[in-house]
Amino acid sequence: MHWKKKLKTDYREGGLILFLVILVLLSLFLSGWIWVQKVNQKGVNPVTQKDETSVVATRDANLSQLLVVNQSGVPYLVNDGRADLTKIINIMSNWQLGKPEVDTYTPQKFVQEMKLPDTILMAYANPVSGKLVGKTFGDKMFMAGVDGIKYIQLSTTDQDKSIQFFDEGRRKIYRFPLVQSNDKIKHLKLNAERGRVDLTYQKYQVQLTRLETTKIKIRSYLIETETPDNVADRLFDEKEYTQRQDDEKQRGIYNDGTRRQLIDNRVQGCYRYDYYPKQKVPMNQFDKRSDLANLLINEVYNDESMPYVRHYGQGNTLVYRPYIDNLPVFSDEDYGVLKFNLLNDQHLQIDFSKYVLRVPLPISKEREVTMGSWPGVKRQLVNANFDVTQIQDWMLGYEWTGDEKHQVAKLEPHWFIQLKDGEWYPVETYLKGV
Repeated sequence: MHWKKKLKTDYREGGLILFLVILVLLSLFLSGWIWVQKVNQKGVNPVTQKDETSVVATRDANLSQLLVVNQSGVPYLVNDGRADLTKIINIMSNWQLGKPEVDTYTPQKFVQEMKLPDTILMAYANPVSGKLVGKTFGDKMFMAGVDGIKYIQLSTTDQDKSIQFFDEGRRKIYRFPLVQSNDKIKHLKLNAERGRVDLTYQKYQVQLTRLETTKIKIRSYLIETETPDNVADRLFDEKEYTQRQDDEKQRGIYNDGTRRQLIDNRVQGCYRYDYYPKQKVPMNQFDKRSDLANLLINEVYNDESMPYVRHYGQGNTLVYRPYIDNLPVFSDEDYGVLKFNLLNDQHLQIDFSKYVLRVPLPISKEREVTMGSWPGVKRQLVNANFDVTQIQDWMLGYEWTGDEKHQVAKLEPHWFIQLKDGEWYPVETYLKGV
């Protein structure tokens, strides 16, 4: 990103310094506790286990959004659907699928199918395989040979005894009859706090546009900064590698001599990881390998609880960001970001931040911001004489501000727009003086 803001904190002197000290001690305690729990549960590091399915499934088999379509075919986004998603998963745990019908649709018809009246739509943060759908709902929902699933649609009436699975990249819909199910969905009471949205199709994906104002909490997280030795120990098999320091360029270089190299850039606060997999990665399928990307994210950051969403990119260059409360996290320093670049079919390069959001701090309702609808924000841009034809994409997100020295990140909600240069900018950048 090119907009620059000086990192700031709201912290002052006196008692607040003591408060920060307590937070740091709490962070150390919780980080140690989480690490102990992982060791006790797994016994060994997930990288040395080489069980790719279990590693990916833990992260990716988490639904991130819940939408409800009313009798008139109008979709609403549930503001906080996590509890409701858990209830739906439990209800569907013993359902069984029959043989599917598969159809490919035009962009307009694809979205129309998503807006069928009296339905529920559940969304994954990233497209997943049929195997991972089975990890979410149980083995009876396992779908062999299916991938790219982003949305799952259920009817809330007795009129339709089937489930539709949406592959947004290929605009395919898999319609499975239900061999075994129950009627608990139609009696389920869902969170009434929701906002009206519109669904459109552009650039190989479904675009969700918020049509109403939305209340979003200001969040705070403790920042974790791992040492390069710990990162290298996790990324290199059997911890076998050589290390040397390049003092002139202020960087450390770790190399196993065959398949892996890690560069610690001490000036920019980031790492570069070059990985040469034994099996070739097809150049024309890399953007569909969310399983591989999520496996590598787990190896890089060693945290299965923090979701990451593929924010933009097609082909051989992809960018992933942290995903908090259904919102991507932006930073002018690219904190928390992972950039994947497939240089050839046996060379994958990953650039990633040293700073990671690790432990959420308590929040209160008093720390809420009311965000305007996208149509309202767009009108403000027009009134500011901004050329809205430059806008390629738009979304609500969090901006990461804070001070890594104090290990605290403040996440404030903003509208962001992507321009033709591919970069994302906060809308306020173009509304000054309006």
